[in-house]
Amino acid sequence: MYFLGLLLAISQTLCCWAVDTTKLFEVDLILPRNETYPPSPIFPIIFAVQNPSLAKSFHPTIRYIVEQVGGNFSTTNDINLWGINDTSSPGINDTSSPHFLSWGTPKYNFEGTFRFRWSLTIDRCFLDERIDEEKIRNFGNFTSLYFTTKNGTSPADFVAATYDDTCDKSPAQAINYLDLTEVPATETSYGTSCLAYPTTLPAPTNPCNVKIDSSAAAIMSADMTSTACERARTGITCPSPSPRNAAPKAHFPMGGVWILAMCTLLTYYFA
Repeated sequence: MYFLGLLLAISQTLCCWAVDTTKLFEVDLILPRNETYPPSPIFPIIFAVQNPSLAKSFHPTIRYIVEQVGGNFSTTNDINLWGINDTSSPGINDTSSPHFLSWGTPKYNFEGTFRFRWSLTIDRCFLDERIDEEKIRNFGNFTSLYFTTKNGTSPADFVAATYDDTCDKSPAQAINYLDLTEVPATETSYGTSCLAYPTTLPAPTNPCNVKIDSSAAAIMSADMTSTACERARTGITCPSPSPRNAAPKAHFPMGGVWILAMCTLLTYYFA
């Protein structure tokens, strides 16, 4: 009986340690990695957000800082996640799939080595019992990697980055949305509870849930190229408009002249 009781206690403890992945808001950095890529005016940066519907609370934000090693180049960007949709990304049919944030930047269109630091930050709170007030703190941890740009190397492979044998290399950070503390409803803009502070973010548990297939990769690449062409970046080949799409634009001025002429003729006729 003692042995059975001990087993029951251990099983209950393990159950309590388990993480409810439906309440785990996770961000995975798909690209770049600790690898070498060719300089490009469309250098890809891709994040994946798991359980994106949880982004509506507690103001999660991605901040990333890129610094050239031994150079003067540096850049900082903030990505607000509470406005993203909880629907699937373009090219992903399953609405329960991760939401992808992808873009191509011209900032690494030269050879060099760069330090990429990023953090998933949120608003966390605690109740200061001495003054019976809620305190809000911005909480996050930075993690970093290094990547290199060098001419003659192979471009990043979006699909291969999420293969089963490479997906665990994706740096990831997560927030456990079960980690709540009760606070007075009148003291917080988040309602009757908010994420507890101070605590540590849980270790990410599902980086390999993120998969990019060839169709999704093609859509991401096309979107990056389209944006670069709209901004008239140099060093890229932009697709020419098809005759079907170009025809209305070519004939519209003539149509306008024809309509103006007909209106003038009718006005003269009925005058």
